[in-house]
Amino acid sequence: MRMSRSSYYKGPLEASRLAREPSRATLRGQIEEMLEEWPAYGYRMVTQELRRRGVVANHKRVAKLMREEALTPRRIRKFIYEYKTMRDVTERLPHFLEQVYNRRRLHPSLGYVPPEEYEVKYTRPGSPSPAVQLST
Repeated sequence: MRMSRSSYYKGPLEASRLAREPSRATLRGQIEEMLEEWPAYGYRMVTQELRRRGVVANHKRVAKLMREEALTPRRIRKFIYEYKTMRDVTERLPHFLEQVYNRRRLHPSLGYVPPEEYEVKYTRPGSPSPAVQLST
């Protein structure tokens, strides 16, 4: 067979890479869907969320796609609850912790997963040890 070694080995790898990576239109649709839920996400957080959902996409590819398709993050004006007394704080804090902080916020120190998902994944008996080392 008259074929260079590099060409011989490149064929199967190229085919598997193309099969593994989603098409541009599919990836764009997934990013748009994600940005509807999280409009302030930039390419880094979008890439992490895609990985969490099982989509293999390079951060450079996500950044380029977001830039070319004008899928830029929008700045969201956050509603700041004004506390007048300490009682107001103690009444609102449990709601914030349970509904926002623990369920939806992706924590970089936990590998970009919500704390509830992290606990479920790593606190069951026989579960793998966390890939992220928590500092105390």
